[in-house]
Amino acid sequence: MKKILFLLTLFSIICLFQKCAKEPIHNIRIYNGYKSALYLTEIGSVSYGTIMNGEYTVYKYIEEGSHSLIGYFSTGEQLSGVVSVAGKGTHKWTLEITYSGGIIFKED
Repeated sequence: MKKILFLLTLFSIICLFQKCAKEPIHNIRIYNGYKSALYLTEIGSVSYGTIMNGEYTVYKYIEEGSHSLIGYFSTGEQLSGVVSVAGKGTHKWTLEITYSGGIIFKED
């Protein structure tokens, strides 16, 4: 009986440490609320491609930290900035480009 109790306790401790040791998971999607399409859109090394006006992209995995944001509007204007993600566990974020060209970054 003592062996079974010891093994259950050991198993519980191992499971707890494995759960705590997991890396954070961050997924970002982009919403283009601007008046024109957005081309060659990237956050860090992750490409989101072309995002039409009024469209959301799919969520894509981004490593924790700060990443450059770049893209080009069909009007000839350039989108640039920095996106930072942090936090333990799993997170989903939306980066919204507003109609006026502003950037809103929020956790979903």
